[in-house]
Amino acid sequence: MTWKQYRAFEPEHSPRIAGNLARDLHPVTEVDWWRAWLFCRWLGGDLPTEAQWEAACRAGTTTAYSFGNDEAELGNYAWYRDNARRSTQPVGTKRANRWGLHDLHGNVWEWCRDWYGRYEGQDVDDPSGSAAGAVRVLRGGFFWNDAGRCRSACRFGFLPWGRSVDVGFRVALPPPPDRPSSLDPLDRP
Repeated sequence: MTWKQYRAFEPEHSPRIAGNLARDLHPVTEVDWWRAWLFCRWLGGDLPTEAQWEAACRAGTTTAYSFGNDEAELGNYAWYRDNARRSTQPVGTKRANRWGLHDLHGNVWEWCRDWYGRYEGQDVDDPSGSAAGAVRVLRGGFFWNDAGRCRSACRFGFLPWGRSVDVGFRVALPPPPDRPSSLDPLDRP
């Protein structure tokens, strides 16, 4: 989410730090987990679960990054320590992953719906995360992280009321309702 998009929900939201990091096309930051969750609900969505976030980031891959394992390629896909000039950068200006999603590596950490906790030792599809905890999950890395902290699997925890210049979020919208069967091209008499 960008500053411009978020201000439709909370017009008075502005950064606490000096300078003009609040440029309209940069990722919104300094939004705590609760406000991010409320914004998502206001739009009819939710924060992604940690599993949803990672699946979106990986885009069907099992490599360190959505584009493969070559760390030297990261600058084509992410704003991070080597190219971000110690600041957020406009969203969508780096290459998208195979599913057309931008900025999942670097730029800002992103809130997830789940509590931060240990993974269980079993393989499960779409795990729900810890039932409770003190901190919420952040994924993706941020503009001052090295390449290793921007990997698809990298995770971090942060207090839900915390606000930071390196934490933003994205919205997970529900899938569109199923089309009526009469419109299904495979539904033949």
